[in-house]
Amino acid sequence: GSTIYYVSGMPTQVKWLADHFLRENGFPQSDHLILRPRGVETESYKKTAIEKLLKKFPGHSVIFIGDNGQKDPLVYQAFEKQLSSRLLFSFIHELYVG
Repeated sequence: GSTIYYVSGMPTQVKWLADHFLRENGFPQSDHLILRPRGVETESYKKTAIEKLLKKFPGHSVIFIGDNGQKDPLVYQAFEKQLSSRLLFSFIHELYVG
């Protein structure tokens, strides 16, 4: 089976909102929601969280799903070369143009 980890730039104080969004939009259920602590910059937080997961699961395949609202394109691009054999798919939902 697969394990799903959600890494979000949403601060931990609004975990209820992240849970609601995932549930209401039909995302697969997961007990692994990793949220950004207050005061931590989003891009560096996401990179660090993803690096920890990659080290924890070195042989696993990776799928990135994100949007262009919380630095996801920049974060995912930073890992593309490193994960060339493990990265199955990278999808960015375009929330806004520009």
